[in-house]
Amino acid sequence: MLLTEDSQPTMIGNKVEAIIPYHTSDEFSVVAKEDGKIIDIQNGIVVIQYKSGVYKSIDTNNQVKKNAASGFYIQTHLACDKKIGDKVKKGEVVAYNPRSYTKNNSDLSASMNLGVLAKVAVIPSWDIYEDSAPITTSLSERMSTSMVSEVSIALDKNSYIDYIAKIGDHVKTGDFLMKFNQFQDDPYTLKLLKDMQEDLKEELIADNISTIKSKYTGEIVDIKIFTTVPVDEFDPSVQKVVRAYHSRISKKEKVLNKYQNPGDYKFYKSGTLISESEDVLTPDMQGKIRGVKVEDGVLIIFYVKYRDNMKKGDKIAQLTALKGIVSNVIPKGLEPYSEFRPDEEISTLIAPLAITARKTPSIFLSMFGNKLLIEMKKQLENIYNDEDPHKK
Repeated sequence: MLLTEDSQPTMIGNKVEAIIPYHTSDEFSVVAKEDGKIIDIQNGIVVIQYKSGVYKSIDTNNQVKKNAASGFYIQTHLACDKKIGDKVKKGEVVAYNPRSYTKNNSDLSASMNLGVLAKVAVIPSWDIYEDSAPITTSLSERMSTSMVSEVSIALDKNSYIDYIAKIGDHVKTGDFLMKFNQFQDDPYTLKLLKDMQEDLKEELIADNISTIKSKYTGEIVDIKIFTTVPVDEFDPSVQKVVRAYHSRISKKEKVLNKYQNPGDYKFYKSGTLISESEDVLTPDMQGKIRGVKVEDGVLIIFYVKYRDNMKKGDKIAQLTALKGIVSNVIPKGLEPYSEFRPDEEISTLIAPLAITARKTPSIFLSMFGNKLLIEMKKQLENIYNDEDPHKK
């Protein structure tokens, strides 16, 4: 299951969806363990002090996480609308992933986003064979998900970086992420370069430059750097990049150090796991760090987020266990529609026999109930605006 860009809570539920935030990890929702107060917000770290004196930190910065089961990366983010001095109550959802949940401020809870609300039709068609499901281009875009591509490069400590992209940069397929050169195999060339003027050094490197390019069009959402030798041993161009990275992560760690709880250890402070460090690392027995062979040098990892729309061959589920495979993406301008509201597209079709075969008759209750709620709301708007309900 993937988080989609456009997802909402169910319109008709039994409150089961409201208990999900209390059973997921802090990566998706943070629930207050006690009454307390927000005492600090710095560098994306929100700090709660409970009445017992225990600190709880919440990292609201964008983070890249690996979906271990599927082997790809996604970007996660926790939203928190609290300010310094605000009180929190025990059991309150203080922070949550906005793609997973929608906050209900009336009772301080959150409801799980179950999927995309779309207009459907249960009808036989030529492209619903074997539980297939055609979808419109609009639904394909609404069902898109943000994937993250990982690009790694290991450099020798004598390497020179001519250009490196920054977090937040938008790149296209084939754009440069980094331009560099390394001379570990030729110590005489290295000595010659160090003895030359800086302007001549850059000209010589420009003639022998190596590049790393992006495979996707998207945004650079994170860059992580790991070193196996002290920073001072690198070329000045590499030192500048590494020190900037260390400065960024040290700002967050200073906040966590300030609010440590008794019993916290080096990489876990006030409830937050620290996954980045300025320490010099030792490669494993195979000479690798994070699966990449790094000798005396530095490992730089770029994370490029790109949008992956739902396409032909992808799996889709209409509400519960009514699963199917996308058989066709209907082009814009050719979407099906109903006679009652010809200005609204029917975003997907469901095979009638699929409902019986999958034993999911409850989908009719949801469909009809949602339709009633939506039409009643539209009729109330028309009555309020004194409009003909059959025109809009």
